[in-house]
Amino acid sequence: MIVDDLTVNLNDEDSEQILGLLQDQVSTQNKQRSIIVVTTNDDVAAHFNNVIDLR
Repeated sequence: MIVDDLTVNLNDEDSEQILGLLQDQVSTQNKQRSIIVVTTNDDVAAHFNNVIDLR
């Protein structure tokens, strides 16, 4: 799954819900999934274990 600036137009509560759903998808056992999230928001990046910073 590739996601681009998924929280840019959301309020904080909705952003947290969306990020939680993405984390659940990645961490669900017996399923190998990867999510690429492109963001300029450091708070969004902090929700994930592996971050590649291309600044």
